[in-house]
Amino acid sequence: MMKKLVALILAVVMIMAMGSVAFAADENVYTGTSKTTHGTDTITLNKTIVIFNPDDNTSVREPDITFSYVVSPYGSGSDGDKLTSTVTDGSTTVTVYKGVTGGVTAPADIQYSHDNAVPATKKGYQDQKNTSIGVTPTAFPHAGVYRYQIVESSNPADVTTVGLENHTANYSNTRYMDVYIKNGTSGLELQGAVIFKTTAKDTSSPANNATDAITTTTEKTTGFEPGKNDTSSTEKEDYKSDDTVDRYFTYNLKVGKTTKGNLADLNHDFPFEIVLTGNLSHAVTADYTASGATYDGTAPTTFSVSSTAYTLKPKMSNGDYIEVKGLPTGTSVTVKETQDTTDTYVASWDTTEGTTTSSVTITSSNDPTTNLSLPKDGTVSSSPVAVDGGSSYVKTVLGYTNNMTEISETGVVMRVAPYVLILAAGMTLLLISRRRKAEEE
Repeated sequence: MMKKLVALILAVVMIMAMGSVAFAADENVYTGTSKTTHGTDTITLNKTIVIFNPDDNTSVREPDITFSYVVSPYGSGSDGDKLTSTVTDGSTTVTVYKGVTGGVTAPADIQYSHDNAVPATKKGYQDQKNTSIGVTPTAFPHAGVYRYQIVESSNPADVTTVGLENHTANYSNTRYMDVYIKNGTSGLELQGAVIFKTTAKDTSSPANNATDAITTTTEKTTGFEPGKNDTSSTEKEDYKSDDTVDRYFTYNLKVGKTTKGNLADLNHDFPFEIVLTGNLSHAVTADYTASGATYDGTAPTTFSVSSTAYTLKPKMSNGDYIEVKGLPTGTSVTVKETQDTTDTYVASWDTTEGTTTSSVTITSSNDPTTNLSLPKDGTVSSSPVAVDGGSSYVKTVLGYTNNMTEISETGVVMRVAPYVLILAAGMTLLLISRRRKAEEE
């Protein structure tokens, strides 16, 4: 009796499988939700920007950029024509059809904005947003698997203008999507969809089962995201070398002040001029904070970095510092400190606050200037720079030290010297006078 019951159950399962499009569940496979007969359903499309900073969990502002998407039928022939591609699930194989116009609707744009701050890290914070592709089942002629192409474009078109890394050949702005339309109880319904990266090596819709030809160039995806996308893991992936995704490298700048010497004025505020210039045509917002430093005018909390220079003018005494966080790749920094007292200070700057690598004497007419750049890979064209933790990220810390040379506390030289000169002059005159008198006699 039990054997007959098992056989009956297997038979029912096989009949049900033959009556619908083959479709297996998977983590990157969209499954229809509402199943509304003759209605519209949606498919989620994700977009990720990976944001880096040498100090883990530094609050960094997103770049201002908009991504838009065009979805169109993919394949040769007319809309709805059979393609040479097939989808296989176990022993079931079905034909893939070219998508039909009107079967899907274009998704809304995805917007990143400097108004939003995220906790950037050394390995890269996944800043993910999403949009939806609408599906109208009644637009399709019959049940089946229909293929579409999704193309990403950005505004501005060149992502580097907002500080994102320039796209390499490994970055693809194209995805493909197979939409599964099934026969419902009262008409056509959306069963689900698979989004994948390329059709170059596998003409079937990828990963319907473990035997499908899944390669590194043919992967299921949820959209435009990193090659490794494990957001649930506590040991996050390192995305520094993943150039298949949009990456945004940011850096921080700290300028600190030290005044020392036995007669130095530790409370004197020395004027600084810090000029930041980016290689971006589009301004990027960075955050400014200060400890103890005063400011000419109103101290900013944020400011914009672009090809137009931005100047900070703090005044700092011993122990004060300023910090700028979230500077984009390619930002150049020029720092000047002015000696505005009549005292004699010997000034030096260094990159680790304590180790002098270069020194200059500050005068009011010849301000010292240090030039440095903040590249992605840590290779710099000029010093000073400091590499953080041996990684490839530049962590820039500039320390400015003013040291007043020690002088004698007796003051003997200054008190006696004038009288010594007067006495010497008198003796000289007396000798000259006696010599002339002797010559006259």
